[in-house]
Amino acid sequence: MSDEALRNAKGANEIMTRCFRLFCCATGAMTALGAAGCGSLSRLAGSRSPSGLGANVRAPAAIGSFVASVDVKRGTITFRPDQAATAGKAHVAAQQFGPGDRLTLSGTASLSNGMLSGSVQFISSNAYPLNDARVIVTSISDTSVSVANADGTSNLTGTKQPFWDYLSLDPKVPSTKLWQFNNPGAINFTFRVTVFANVWTYSLGDANPNTAVSFPDPLHGWIVGVGGKVLCTTDGGTTWQAQNAGIGAGVQLDGVYFANQYNGWIVGTAGTIRHTGDGGRTWYAQTASTDISVDTLRSVRFINSATGWIVGDNGLILKTNDSGNTWTIQGSPRDAKLYSIDFADANNGWAVGEGGTILHTTNGGSSWSVQTVPDPSSPTGARLQDLLLGVTVRDTTHAWICGANGRILFTTTGLSWNLISTGVNAALNNIFFIDLNTGWTVGGSQIFKSTDGGVTWTPKTGGSGAGLFFIRFTDPSNGWAVGQSGAILHSTNGGETWLPRQQGLTMTYSGVDFPDRKHGWLVGDGGFIRATADGGQNWSFQPSGTSNPLAAVRFTDALNGWAVGQNGTILHTAAGGSTWNAQASGTTQDLLGVDFVDSSHGCVVGAAGTILCTTDGGTTWVQMLSPTANALTGVSMVTVDLIYAVGSTGTILYTIDASQGALASWSQQFQPYADNLTAIRMLDANTGWAVGANARILHTVDGGGIWDNQWYEPGSNGHTNTLYGADFE
Repeated sequence: MSDEALRNAKGANEIMTRCFRLFCCATGAMTALGAAGCGSLSRLAGSRSPSGLGANVRAPAAIGSFVASVDVKRGTITFRPDQAATAGKAHVAAQQFGPGDRLTLSGTASLSNGMLSGSVQFISSNAYPLNDARVIVTSISDTSVSVANADGTSNLTGTKQPFWDYLSLDPKVPSTKLWQFNNPGAINFTFRVTVFANVWTYSLGDANPNTAVSFPDPLHGWIVGVGGKVLCTTDGGTTWQAQNAGIGAGVQLDGVYFANQYNGWIVGTAGTIRHTGDGGRTWYAQTASTDISVDTLRSVRFINSATGWIVGDNGLILKTNDSGNTWTIQGSPRDAKLYSIDFADANNGWAVGEGGTILHTTNGGSSWSVQTVPDPSSPTGARLQDLLLGVTVRDTTHAWICGANGRILFTTTGLSWNLISTGVNAALNNIFFIDLNTGWTVGGSQIFKSTDGGVTWTPKTGGSGAGLFFIRFTDPSNGWAVGQSGAILHSTNGGETWLPRQQGLTMTYSGVDFPDRKHGWLVGDGGFIRATADGGQNWSFQPSGTSNPLAAVRFTDALNGWAVGQNGTILHTAAGGSTWNAQASGTTQDLLGVDFVDSSHGCVVGAAGTILCTTDGGTTWVQMLSPTANALTGVSMVTVDLIYAVGSTGTILYTIDASQGALASWSQQFQPYADNLTAIRMLDANTGWAVGANARILHTVDGGGIWDNQWYEPGSNGHTNTLYGADFE
């Protein structure tokens, strides 16, 4: 990869289906609709998971549906959960909503001259912001009534429907919009709405570049990157979790700094500044004293929780003395792009950038002076004009700079600079010294270490082979380097050796399959696929080519496999997952289960009763007539003709003539329990098991003529968890 490309890039193995309760309001009165029979609704958390810089953003996903009743005389709009509409959204991952999270819609209405106007408030108690929140009207009970003031129309529900746009919603902060309906007959009516939103802007573990890292102490650390990515660890990097900073997927974060485990700042493209005071659980936008929305901010540095600086395009230098509540521009003698800034104390600091720019201040940035370095290759002694990308400062006289062409600069006086070449041609993107003698720098896929104050540098072993953009050490032993393809490297011996920590990421995996004792695959959020060839001792990531969440995977042998997921996604590999290719499913419904009886004959099931079958390995998929609109979440093939499927509200279907394609008939089997069923495994035409919510286990020995509950009643012995898989040898 070229230096320019590098600069551009720099500059739980379970389904976590979680439920939330919808709270309904009428003229300000809030009533919980759980114990009263309205139940809890599973929902699909929308996400943005870009595959790279400038990637497309996936559309918001449904997170809940309501039925609204309008009483013209009383002037009320009463909302309650729409169970029928949300049934198709069971059995999907929802990491950002927990059992205590809820949505609230409430409203009042008045009629004047055939126009019904309602003030409708929307509140989310989710711990993370909702992005691109839309409330779409899916139906109205009377054809004489129509939406009068929609913000637009959307086909997220399958057909174009009017919607009101609530944009971004911060947690527990109400947002109110005016809803208007043409109601010439002044009648009472009902209407249905579906709420769509993106709950997080980054799907954990993707291959987008990581650009910067900050550890305020050995346990707490943060990584930022392309696509609004923010990762956090609280256990020294053993596990990493995604945080939602409310940033669009088109934003590249280039800088992060935490003064302690609570107070941190992140910066990036489009003038992005975010601050957290609670360790990243919530993030808030900060702005400068002038418009910086077109500027890229590349580096941030604080000397305490109050005083800090940011640098970016056009010589931009910002300073705050109040934790970022106000950012003021400092005068810069150069309009060059600035890539890095560091301070020794409240007064003494350096900033570096393109064209050999080195800026120095001794008064906290009230004034900045230009420092120059002679170019040794110039016969006239002209100043060095290399791109300078990183600076690290230990005290008022000792600082180090890295940049293009393997350049290293260091000063021991704070005034003049010594030029060192590491002997590599690649740009050195970042540099860090833990004391006056020991430091590290990264560039390309290499890591270099110095133990003599930067005079000499030695390459170190290990790593991922990816381009590295940033390096930091928490102490003389423990260090972190991050870079392209989501690379996270960790050293525990002072940077002598480095090991990838990518596998330590906390992800949600929703499907697993082992065709034999050695070969296995996991699929999950963000389109991630991991594979093992040694029985699970080691796992590697495989490129899926999609960012859609994957719900299930099935391999017929060590080479041939299929994975299915959101928005009708079907992927196929004939090479053990080294390459995955998309297959045309012919549907946009979420696909939740897959099974193959051989390399040709397979069946996929999903939301809204979707059933697809193939007889040619997935080259073509035929949609079958389904007797249910319930979500189907598990499927088991006994033969090419005999197939079973299970789903929400206890649904069990079967067919004995699947090879007839679209002409195949599916029938529903009776069982007395209404728990959502998530998986089924039939050993043969007679014997099988189905499992699901409330630890439900059903067993049949006659092909489903009778399904018996095994072991215990739901809730007994404390068993109320949902079971997501069943298999027998």
